[in-house]
Amino acid sequence: MANDRAQRGGEMGMNGLHYEGGQFLPNTTLGKLPPKAKRQSTGKVEVAPYVWEERREGFRPIYRVYNAFWQRCEVGFEAINNPTALAAYGRTREEVQSAADRFNAGERWEKVTF
Repeated sequence: MANDRAQRGGEMGMNGLHYEGGQFLPNTTLGKLPPKAKRQSTGKVEVAPYVWEERREGFRPIYRVYNAFWQRCEVGFEAINNPTALAAYGRTREEVQSAADRFNAGERWEKVTF
């Protein structure tokens, strides 16, 4: 299609709708589709690998906060040994290892403190 924009002053597209001057013209006879409906959130968060639970007010899941700094080991998770990555997010290895130890012991939530 050589002329893919509407002429000055507007024109009708092949789908029967009016297009203002300069707007792109359709290349099909189909009309405009209705907007997609937005998905509703379930309110669940991942508290362990592939385990989802309802969000608890005033708490956050340990796994979701620290899992980027963990690696798998025989007993569960342990802190990574990458000072650059830890420093980039303002974390210390001791803090991350403490969270991994709590997670390995069965804790899944920590209280949010501001």
